[in-house]
Amino acid sequence: MNNLIPQHKDDKIIANELKKHSFEEIKPIVNELLLWVKDYNWPVARPITEYLSSHINEITEELLMILKGNDDIWKYWCINKLINNNNNQTLNSVIKTQLERIVNKPTTSEIKEEVHIIAKETLLKYKE
Repeated sequence: MNNLIPQHKDDKIIANELKKHSFEEIKPIVNELLLWVKDYNWPVARPITEYLSSHINEITEELLMILKGNDDIWKYWCINKLINNNNNQTLNSVIKTQLERIVNKPTTSEIKEEVHIIAKETLLKYKE
């Protein structure tokens, strides 16, 4: 599956190949794929987020590492383009709890990058 990891930010051909594979096949390389979501302006980001957005609840552990980390721009894109575009219309409680932390107790950097705003919008979408 390593041949499905983009080699550069314009490697859309490889990124588009993801849809030809099951999530079970892709799961081992999720961390490497998420690296390409750090900047949604990169051409590879869109096909990767489109693929992974329907598997949010299956990549909870990987997302939590990002949401608990210090790269607030990466958090923003993961929330905005992955979690917010989840095709399943459900969000597990672990991810919801982390989004609530960002909304209710954002760091200075999360405020600066407006992560708390997109987290709030996302929580509203999944409100039961």
